[in-house]
Amino acid sequence: MTYDALGALEAAGIPVAGLSDAQRAVVSELSPDEIELVTKINRRLGEAGGPGEDVEGHMLVVGAGIF
Repeated sequence: MTYDALGALEAAGIPVAGLSDAQRAVVSELSPDEIELVTKINRRLGEAGGPGEDVEGHMLVVGAGIF
């Protein structure tokens, strides 16, 4: 069975629909360890943006990177 990196990101609440076809192709090749790291970073950014905080966690697409 092939690992579904895009599906794993979507299941973790990271939207990938806005990625270009080229970006989706790259992201679809990420390993489970890489997906785990991306989701941990995304979760920590979300936690940093709690009520009253100056930092707001959100998905940031930089080139082909998702943070």
